[in-house]
Amino acid sequence: TSPRPRRNSGSRMGFLHTLGSLGASPQGPARPKRGLTETLRICVLRGEDLVAKDRNILGAKTASDPYAVVYVNNVRVGQTKHMNQTLSPEWNDVFEAVVDVSKPVPVKLQLFDYDMSRADDPMGEVTLDATKESEVAWKNMDSDSFSRWFNVRPTRKCKNATGRVRLALFIRQRPPPMPAGHFREVDARWAVRVHAARGLRYA
Repeated sequence: TSPRPRRNSGSRMGFLHTLGSLGASPQGPARPKRGLTETLRICVLRGEDLVAKDRNILGAKTASDPYAVVYVNNVRVGQTKHMNQTLSPEWNDVFEAVVDVSKPVPVKLQLFDYDMSRADDPMGEVTLDATKESEVAWKNMDSDSFSRWFNVRPTRKCKNATGRVRLALFIRQRPPPMPAGHFREVDARWAVRVHAARGLRYA
């Protein structure tokens, strides 16, 4: 059975492109059983020229209701919302997974056309190695500035797949563990406002 999308269609207003202000992914990080070393953030921004699966009243295939299911290390981490009647969807969805970057980290997006009355139609897939395509941090990084297009590849169930998907991938490196009894210096700044004082003495 094909995955079913969230029923929230239409464009997401006010999507924040500055990743440092996004906070944790609404999906929550997917945690594999082993290799918990770094946090990978995947921004699924948009698609372009995807294959048409829905027919118009004349019987011609002219549009789709596309959504993407995201896998990291063959573990599903979430899926985008579906967009109605378009071949160039704007998803702007963010997903996270904890990964071991000392070895390849396969990422796969499976594309589907959402259908209410029957099984969703496959629309191809995007595959990549996150260790080769990711930036090394995401604080104050703009997703569009650090994104790129990835071609949609045909699959056994969708041999006529077309188009491409724009993604931004970031890896946030964790600080190394400190030995027992040691403390790490933290760069922090505090703002203090004094409203009033009583009984002070001259120095």
